[in-house]
Amino acid sequence: MMIKYIILFFSLLISFNIISQAPSKFYQRWGGNGYDVGYNVKQTLDSGYIVAGSTSSFGAGNTDMYLAKLDKMGQLKFQKAFGNYNNENAKSVIQLIDSSYVMLGYTNSSGFGGYDIYLVKTDKNGILLWQKNFGGTDWDFGNSLIQTTDGNFIIAGTTYSYGRGNADGYIIKTDATGNVLWSKTYGGANDDEFNSVIQTADGGFALTGYSKSYADATNGDIWAFKLNSTGDSTWCKFYGGTKEDYGSCILELQNLNILVSGGTKSSSVGGNLETVLVTYSVSGLQVQNYVDVSSYDEYYNGVAQSSKGHIANCGATKNPVFNYDALVDIYDASYNYVNFFGKGDYQIEEFYSISKTFDKGFVAVGKTSSYGAILDDIFLMKIDSVGHYGVLYTGVKENEINKNEIGIYPNPTNNGFVNLKLPDSIDLNNLNYNLVDINGKVFYSNNLSKYNNHILLENISSGFYFIQIYRQNELIKTLKLSVINNN
Repeated sequence: MMIKYIILFFSLLISFNIISQAPSKFYQRWGGNGYDVGYNVKQTLDSGYIVAGSTSSFGAGNTDMYLAKLDKMGQLKFQKAFGNYNNENAKSVIQLIDSSYVMLGYTNSSGFGGYDIYLVKTDKNGILLWQKNFGGTDWDFGNSLIQTTDGNFIIAGTTYSYGRGNADGYIIKTDATGNVLWSKTYGGANDDEFNSVIQTADGGFALTGYSKSYADATNGDIWAFKLNSTGDSTWCKFYGGTKEDYGSCILELQNLNILVSGGTKSSSVGGNLETVLVTYSVSGLQVQNYVDVSSYDEYYNGVAQSSKGHIANCGATKNPVFNYDALVDIYDASYNYVNFFGKGDYQIEEFYSISKTFDKGFVAVGKTSSYGAILDDIFLMKIDSVGHYGVLYTGVKENEINKNEIGIYPNPTNNGFVNLKLPDSIDLNNLNYNLVDINGKVFYSNNLSKYNNHILLENISSGFYFIQIYRQNELIKTLKLSVINNN
């Protein structure tokens, strides 16, 4: 596994020097002054992208349901917020054949109970057409939305208002205007939840989540559930051990097997969370399971299969140098690695959703607190068919990107020194820096000015370091530095 991360680090270093603006691969970051997160992404009919999530930067309430349309180059065309005075969140989005959009999530600003399932339809420009609430007097959450082959909708989530236990898996079928056709709850005496739903080739549905009612009542097991077209159970399976196990997403493969992707601690090293894939046949027979055992936390939130046959999983990984990075693993049909990477900077990145694209590649979305984000920003990455990605695409000239940001150069360095770029607009009063290694050991400290921005790297070994910029003991910027062959 350490070899995997060594490859990852050098791949990241190389990627920062790639000059490419091709729409087949790029990454993008945007948001406001608050918390902005993308939870679901799909490619649109015009080869652009639609993103749904939550925002505290825009809208009327604490957080609002968020919808953003991007063109094929990743440039923002519009963004909309939906909600009222309290909290709304979008977890899933689909585009209909007329280019309109339908979002699913939850709200506690309106409805029947504490939280209600919230279904919103807009036109192609993000203008609200209608909205619906579903639920009872307790808490109810919508997690996954699909359009069925008959033009209606299936909602999957969790209900505390109905069912047998504390929480139960909840599935609702509505017509094209959001009116309920039928609803079902599944679960036992403890907590049970549906996180993802798909329609299968036989016209039925497959779902995954976790269950504490039937095997591991303390931590929960992966729950795989197959229903017929009217929502009746055809088979139900559990996977896991004595620790935490959960299914995040589900996919019907090209061979019609059903793949569940998620996280497990039952097959881990030292109690870490590990990525897990479990495959079932059409009849519910477990045909394969795969756990990528590492020395650090890793887990999957989303899965997709391209028309080329590659299976892409996204989530997050904690590695020896950085914090949590956004993770993408790409496998062939036999679960052999095609490519893998963690993308991030010095803070926290995570992908929540990945979808296939028309060019046999993938698009993933999540959040970042790096790359200039004030709190959390939406983080979108376009990946080609084998998992390669390009540079940060902003729609401006390369030499204009982050021209007012504090920076370092050269990076990586093998010159025995590094320079700090200090923009003209920065206030230099009471500004100083620390040079530290990944364990927090301080090697150098000094004041900063326009004329004192040259850092000698004497007696510094090759490796990864951080330059921390302070003003009166308050950390205002952290820069990542790679030192190569300095001795």
